[in-house]
Amino acid sequence: AGPSNGVAASSGAAGTLTTTSTYKPATVASLLQGGGGNGGGDNSYYGNQPSEMLEEQIGVPNGVVGFIIGRGGETIASMQARTGCKVQIQKEHEMKPEQNGMRYITLTASEKERIDECRTLIQNMVQERVRTTNSSYQMGSAPGLGSRGGGGGGQSSGPMTQEQKLQEAVAAGHQLVKVQVPDTDVGLIIGKAGATIKSIQDRSGASIQIPQTGDAANPTMRTVSITHPTVQGADYAKQLIQDLLATKKEQTPHLTLEVQIPDKDVGMCIGRGGCVIREMQNKTGTRIQIPSYSQGPYRTATVVGPTEGCHLVKQMIERIILEQSSQSVMSGAPIDNGGAGGGGG
Repeated sequence: AGPSNGVAASSGAAGTLTTTSTYKPATVASLLQGGGGNGGGDNSYYGNQPSEMLEEQIGVPNGVVGFIIGRGGETIASMQARTGCKVQIQKEHEMKPEQNGMRYITLTASEKERIDECRTLIQNMVQERVRTTNSSYQMGSAPGLGSRGGGGGGQSSGPMTQEQKLQEAVAAGHQLVKVQVPDTDVGLIIGKAGATIKSIQDRSGASIQIPQTGDAANPTMRTVSITHPTVQGADYAKQLIQDLLATKKEQTPHLTLEVQIPDKDVGMCIGRGGCVIREMQNKTGTRIQIPSYSQGPYRTATVVGPTEGCHLVKQMIERIILEQSSQSVMSGAPIDNGGAGGGGG
């Protein structure tokens, strides 16, 4: 099941809390207009209120609160007038880490129907804001690729880079989650004409940015950035990506292949500091083990991994051996194995 729609009730099992307090909090609209503090606002807006009121608390992503309030408090004032429900929004500095970027809104009214109507309006606003925000992030030649595409909220006339899109999402209060994807599997995540990544974004409501090249520290991996108004939504998109990778891994047939390497050529197959064998493993998705000590003129290398990758490693090793043998014949001198004796990476 996918994540929630971004609005989570937190008022108990029944969803509402009945109180008999005479406490009358000021509305957000009255605070914005310079009204009184707790209970000091003008309550003629709602007529004579009974002492017994219903109260419900919901959570919304912090980044959409401004959208709910509206310019000068116009949107929230209109909502209160339409539903007859008071709307109080938690101050940003009062948010706690365990809220996971969610900001509490307290709805107070004399009838459950008024609270239900107000809650529905807020839910619809949150969903619309998430949808339009993700649409602006996903514009471009292919969804989520991070190539220079259009969109971005009208702050700049030029196209937005991937980093700019991420910064704008984080600035809007979205949660950022990252996941590493093997460079060879990026096509699997994107899918034909971007169909797979679009499906992941549609199911999770998240925006996914995939860099065009591998990471600087490890070119065989790409760090994918996921943004969503809630951490639950971002984690859900991450899980969908990981599930896709796991499915491919389960479906990939594996093979164990043995390759005979002349003892004198082992050093060239391993390379200085293991650079050659490491490169072969990274390119083929295999694991190569070479015995550390010689037990005759040959050492038996064990290659484990995808069938195609194992055969490719065999071809690479045979090519190295052939080139070394040819070089020895042409020079008329024996080949120094560089003191090799290390095992595989």
